[in-house]
Amino acid sequence: KEELRPYTSCDAVAHGWIWKIPLQKKYGSGLVFNRSITEPEEAEKYFIDYWDNRITKEQCKLINWTPYYIENFWENNVISIGLSGGFIEPLESTGIATMIMQIDTLYGIIKEGRYSQHEIDLYNSIIAIAYERCIDFVNMHYSNSKKTGLFWEKVKEKHNPSVTQDYYENFMKSP
Repeated sequence: KEELRPYTSCDAVAHGWIWKIPLQKKYGSGLVFNRSITEPEEAEKYFIDYWDNRITKEQCKLINWTPYYIENFWENNVISIGLSGGFIEPLESTGIATMIMQIDTLYGIIKEGRYSQHEIDLYNSIIAIAYERCIDFVNMHYSNSKKTGLFWEKVKEKHNPSVTQDYYENFMKSP
């Protein structure tokens, strides 16, 4: 009871980061890590140790997840909005932001009751750009982090900023 807090938190750790989401009587929690850096067994042990062995190996579940977004959000008469269109990062609320933006953009296109392939192509381009901006936003958090550990070092080493990210970083440095 003393540990529960009314907000989601996450701790940067050497293997990645641990999120904690308060529920009524417990936390939902997980460790986000990179398999090419940390073996799942090592991550599982670290996670159990993090919680002072209050969770067991049997309670741990490995979930494979790769950030993505689809190429065509609107195809024929099907429009993929929200998680059906993509999932970039769990804690930055990019999923909520892109979903709202998709609905608003779609409404702007179909409010007159008609559309053509041109509007479909435009919608797909606008939403792909929105997802790319989300990727840039998340990348800036990871790549400019002062965190230490193999996970964070690899992120900084492999980071390849986009043109947009370079623009904003230079803009923020200018007087």
